[in-house]
Amino acid sequence: MKLLITGGAGFIGSNFIRYILKKYPGYKIINLDKLTYAGNLENLRDLSAPGGENDPRYKFVKGDICDEKIVSEAAKDVDAIVNFAAESISEETYLPIWNRGNIEVTTLKELFEKVVHQNKTKVVVRKDREIINFAHKNYKVLSYKGGIGYWMPIKQMSRHKYKGKLIRLSQKWGEITATPNHSIYDCDFNLTTPLKNPELLGLRNINHISKKKKYLNFSGKKLKVLLRVLGAYISEGWTTYNKRNGSYHFGISNTDEEQIVLLKDDLLSLGYRPNITKTKGGLFQLIISNKGFFNFVRKEAGFRSAGKFIPSFIFQLETSLQQEFLRLLVWGDGQEIVNKNYKTTRYVTKSKKLATGLSLLLSLFHYNYSVGYDKRFNAYIIVWGNDYTISLINKEYTEIPYDGYVYDISVDNLKNFVCGVGNIVVHNTHVDRSLYEPGSFIKTDVYGTWVLLEVVKRFKIKKYLQVSTDEVYGDVSSPNFSKETDLLHPSSPYSASKAGGDMQVLASHRTFDLPILITRSSNNYGPFQYPEKIVPLFITNCLENKEVPVYDGGTQIRDWLYVEDNCTGIDTVLHKGEFGEIYNIGANQEPEITNLELTKTILKLTEKDESLIKHVTGLRPGHDQRYAVDTTKIRKLGWEPKMSFKEGMSQTVYWYVKNQDWWKKIKSGEYLEYYKKHYRE
Repeated sequence: MKLLITGGAGFIGSNFIRYILKKYPGYKIINLDKLTYAGNLENLRDLSAPGGENDPRYKFVKGDICDEKIVSEAAKDVDAIVNFAAESISEETYLPIWNRGNIEVTTLKELFEKVVHQNKTKVVVRKDREIINFAHKNYKVLSYKGGIGYWMPIKQMSRHKYKGKLIRLSQKWGEITATPNHSIYDCDFNLTTPLKNPELLGLRNINHISKKKKYLNFSGKKLKVLLRVLGAYISEGWTTYNKRNGSYHFGISNTDEEQIVLLKDDLLSLGYRPNITKTKGGLFQLIISNKGFFNFVRKEAGFRSAGKFIPSFIFQLETSLQQEFLRLLVWGDGQEIVNKNYKTTRYVTKSKKLATGLSLLLSLFHYNYSVGYDKRFNAYIIVWGNDYTISLINKEYTEIPYDGYVYDISVDNLKNFVCGVGNIVVHNTHVDRSLYEPGSFIKTDVYGTWVLLEVVKRFKIKKYLQVSTDEVYGDVSSPNFSKETDLLHPSSPYSASKAGGDMQVLASHRTFDLPILITRSSNNYGPFQYPEKIVPLFITNCLENKEVPVYDGGTQIRDWLYVEDNCTGIDTVLHKGEFGEIYNIGANQEPEITNLELTKTILKLTEKDESLIKHVTGLRPGHDQRYAVDTTKIRKLGWEPKMSFKEGMSQTVYWYVKNQDWWKKIKSGEYLEYYKKHYRE
């Protein structure tokens, strides 16, 4: 038999490949894996001929199961497919950053390069991803909690090359551009992806009190003068350099003669010599020639209409000073609509950075506002006041070809950060990981499964086996056990996407009579398991004399299944199962084992005392209390687990003791930050 194993470089997949090659000398295997995150060819390093990567029975193909062309090529002439396969923000996206007490608006690309080059931060490279860890708390981003934005320290930032489509969502709450699989929030604070074009969640209230009354040597009336001039410049100003005579010019132009005269007085009070001229079209121009002021305004506020921005120091000033700046900003490119019932302000700009900065400023004021993008003028429209809804702006979904870096940020404590015009809330970058990157699981488990099923149909492949999880059943109360016929109640994005894949597989059998099989196993443990999972995490922490975090007293119950027993179960279903059927695979431990009992077992096997236990309160989202499956159906095929919990855990601890070079490479860089983020105090 020739098998196509998808996701075969992961924990269960690699163990299954090893098992099959050992048991069936005549079998051939193609291992198709994208090699992202936990997919690691090191997991197959112990395979030596016969059975190694040089053995003609085994072939590795790097690829994504969502790539129909690659899957079709790999699936030619195979007899069966066993699917184990279970994903950022564009670099020019702006976001507000707190840095040593100062607030600025910067792009993700600028932030990454600034931290690397100015702070001389080391870049860790893992596969195709560049990672920088923030050992200090000097950099913070806005995170959303309970309707309010809080400045939270950045723990890690990563980027990787991406060639494909980006999705730009533009609607009244703001604009965000991201990869199709990046997790964002809808207006009800539910995780979703840009593909669904949800109503975005925009931050409008920030827990920040601006108190500064001084900037450089500007304070009091002098500071207000500077703010008025900068506000007017951003909306109606310009700067030019005359190469012929080497002169530097700063100017503000408007038809409002009265305000131009007031601005002239402001510049006079700052020590400059402004002149006012009038054009034939009735435009009043306020002009000064001064290189120092020319350079100052360009540095603080940019130049040209698409390149201007709100000076960073303004975000730290007290509210009355910020309002003075805003008043003159609106005077230029803004419009105030006032009647007896309401007052509404409308501002238009071609600068994305300016639109992002204005969003931040309005959020500091706790204003409600709407954001739109008018394609006719390539301009952002921001409206606030009593009637802040932009009725003419609809939800827009645009796919953009892209070839460059995409970025993600890990935030201390909270799991989201704010970026884009309108302060849009997005999620960080596998159940726990699926809470932060559900787009990848949805793409792989649902769309990827569809691709595989299409290949099965096209090539008339004899068998397709879907490897799923007992988590699709959701929480099950004692003394009940989940049966294959039970309704599904998944609690996390991971289990929901798995359930979606299962439903596709079952539907393909009913509709097209495809030869499908499904296994749903309980929690696995054993060699080559990625250290984010509780068993290898606790074992490796104990070996490093680190604390082991136990949530809510450790009362959660899991049916621990040794990975080789799962492999024999999958093998049994592959060869003896009935098409169109589901088979639960579980150890059915008696008595049932709580997470606290699991922890104590690991402590005992690693010869550590219970002082390493760190009790943590507050269940993580999607964390069910009890899983337990009824295995009657698969036992009728002649399968039963061979490994006791005690013996299996002993062998697993022994393996991690003997293979420290494998897991120590993993518990660094990206994983280290993931651990700190999710197993914090």
